[in-house]
Amino acid sequence: DVDRGSRIPPRVEQVALDSLTPGLHYWLEPYGAFLLATDNFTQPRIWRNTGSFFPIGVGQFSRAKILKKLREFVIAYSTDVLPAGMHWSDTSNPEQWDPAPQDSRANFLPFRDLDSEIMAVADLGATHAVYSREAMQIVQFIGGTEVFGRPTQGLQGIGAVGMRSIVSLDRYNFGIGKGGVFMTDGTQVSYIDRPAIDLFLQERVDWTKGEEVIGYHDERLKMVVFRLPLAAGGALSLGIDASRAIGSGDKQITFLGDDFTAAAERVVFDNPLVGMADGIYYASVPGVRAPDMVLKSQLFSPDISLYTLWDFLLLGGTIPIGEIRFGFTDSASMETLEWSPWLPLERRIPIPLRESIFIAMELQVLEPIVITSIKLYGEEAGPVL
Repeated sequence: DVDRGSRIPPRVEQVALDSLTPGLHYWLEPYGAFLLATDNFTQPRIWRNTGSFFPIGVGQFSRAKILKKLREFVIAYSTDVLPAGMHWSDTSNPEQWDPAPQDSRANFLPFRDLDSEIMAVADLGATHAVYSREAMQIVQFIGGTEVFGRPTQGLQGIGAVGMRSIVSLDRYNFGIGKGGVFMTDGTQVSYIDRPAIDLFLQERVDWTKGEEVIGYHDERLKMVVFRLPLAAGGALSLGIDASRAIGSGDKQITFLGDDFTAAAERVVFDNPLVGMADGIYYASVPGVRAPDMVLKSQLFSPDISLYTLWDFLLLGGTIPIGEIRFGFTDSASMETLEWSPWLPLERRIPIPLRESIFIAMELQVLEPIVITSIKLYGEEAGPVL
């Protein structure tokens, strides 16, 4: 489980900027001392560090999915006028979007060869990576009268399922979708989920709820974290070891416990922020962890054509105070596990006498844990008929 840290205390100087409508997906974008906001339903707005929000883009478009800044410009992606295109403001003037005045650098540009509306936009170095459902293109500043010009042809076969399903990290993007978990620098792509969890993603995640997929980068964990809605209900979090993926191409993936409905990376505050059912929390606060940490394994089997009579478990590393139990099943489903009673956590743990095709483990500990090896011992108990 990821420690969600401490809840953010209310501040005496809180000032209400505006109200949010439940059920809508908001995009908030800082712009210097200003704040840009859009809900993809009503007119985009700007807060100018004084008074209330003020509508922008009036007369050019009436809604936008995403607002992003690039150089001195604000770009509105996926508007009602150009679902597969972009509008941009005048230079350093996020309130001027009319291209008609002679001295205005505001303009708009349709993307002619996208397979769908724009689903997500993420920083990629000094450019924007623009994602449809099945493709990615690059928008970059070129200057002059064209300002941005035509988007550079990117990659086919990778796309986004929602506006928060792409995470920017250094000169890379990490994304997740029906095709799997991918990493790209804009010129090539590698998949991280294969073969570890690609089948799980295809079978268990509800991809019809793409806007509920939320990703962010957690610097302390060195992970890109994605929140995934499940077809069976609820959600889980997936953590990808970004530093390993970038440094050596290693594919390190883990499941994380906390569910969240919003996330913001560490920019203004000292820690990332996560929105949960009961409030907004700092994530990954140093020296803070949940009082009871629970770790549950997936299913193990030395040979699915044989029953195994399990004997004992050997743990390497630092063994904390805690308990362990074992789950047994003859089908490849975590939902069918029959659990043993809890046993003290030791280096050598006898397994209750039982034969099965699959086994799983669950640990609950009260101290930091560092496990360097797990070895299960048993013997063949007969073929599966």
